[in-house]
Amino acid sequence: MGIDLINNGLKDRLAFAGCDLKWTGGARGIEVEAGAGVLAGAADIDADIVLVMLGYHNANSNARRGRFPALIDMVVEAAGPRLVVWPMYGATDDCSANYKSGIAVANQSLQDATARWPNLRPVDYTSLLAAHPEYSQQRCPHLLANGSKEVAGWLAGQIRETANAVLAAA
Repeated sequence: MGIDLINNGLKDRLAFAGCDLKWTGGARGIEVEAGAGVLAGAADIDADIVLVMLGYHNANSNARRGRFPALIDMVVEAAGPRLVVWPMYGATDDCSANYKSGIAVANQSLQDATARWPNLRPVDYTSLLAAHPEYSQQRCPHLLANGSKEVAGWLAGQIRETANAVLAAA
């Protein structure tokens, strides 16, 4: 999801929402541990928010093996005191039941992790994707370019709303 959103206007949508994209440290296929290491190495970048866009297949396989809670902890710890916005996972209509159950476990793990990490804010991508089957390539869970553009706009709005809510509560 991450690279496709970046390639389909996420940076511009974030700027429109008043959030500058200062750094991208991920790449397709990067393992969570490696991504957390890269994130920890970016501690000197002046940013208040970390957006985590972990690939679906990685989340699904780690959730099914019971490893996802520890990986969430690793990523949020690497983010330091920053607000961590993490889109929950969704499935397109063509995803298998096995796949859907794996991402349900991942989503529950994210929800549970908010008790350990007060700076973690999952956002509900699951509902957005369910409401918009027209975004799908019909290749579980890949999106069409237009779907990625729409999701980029939605995600930028979610980041802005989340940041505003955190600031209002402080």
